Amino acid sequence: MNHFIHSCNGLVYLSNRRGDVIYLWNPLTKQFKTLPTPKKQVNFPQLDLGFGFDSISNDYKLFRIVWSDILFDNYAITYVLKVELYSTKANFWKEIQFLEIVHSFLTCYDTKCVSNNGLLYMDGNDELLLFNSHTEVFRVYPFPNYVHLKRKSDILDYEGFVAIILESVCDRSVFSLWTLDNDCGKVSWIKKFNIEADHGFSLIALYLGVGQYVARNCNARYVCFDSTKKDNNKLPFTPPVSGI
Repeated sequence: MNHFIHSCNGLVYLSNRRGDVIYLWNPLTKQFKTLPTPKKQVNFPQLDLGFGFDSISNDYKLFRIVWSDILFDNYAITYVLKVELYSTKANFWKEIQFLEIVHSFLTCYDTKCVSNNGLLYMDGNDELLLFNSHTEVFRVYPFPNYVHLKRKSDILDYEGFVAIILESVCDRSVFSLWTLDNDCGKVSWIKKFNIEADHGFSLIALYLGVGQYVARNCNARYVCFDSTKKDNNKLPFTPPVSGI
């Protein structure tokens, strides 16, 4: 069932792969809420879900991006991108407008999503897609220049900041953590610090806090890496990092 799973303020959503069966779950009270069935059905195996809290409206919102309707043009099949938004206050789905650039942006499956202060960030190949849950507007931010850097992580929630980890092409044992900062309305990527991590990681998937990360090694096994102690321990399970 839980192909997609994400949490915000202790509230968790769970969804199947098609994103048409969705639950909100409060682990503290052990209560479940079944969301209404979305209007758009999935005709193509690509789906993205994002979940966050709109503090201005005091409302939890979930957006759903699907390749839905099929158009036939001269025997060619075209899948049409649709975006739906669910509000816990309104308790229904509505279709919303989006940037045309979103069409070319969403090219991979199970896009990683991070929520922060009512903003939802989705992970693309070379850019970060931002969705403001209150204004319901999309924006796009390019990742840092990759001339001498290679991406080594999903987008991460680092101490309340959206972050990524990059690897030096010259010295592959040195990783650097970058955060997306907003200085007086100017949004840019800022390098925070280096991380010495000579463990052959292929990807860093999650930040757990206090210098600890969940990483995937070259054998596709997940480990918990402690950057302060510079050691790692194999996890007894595979974390549900896909589609978070």
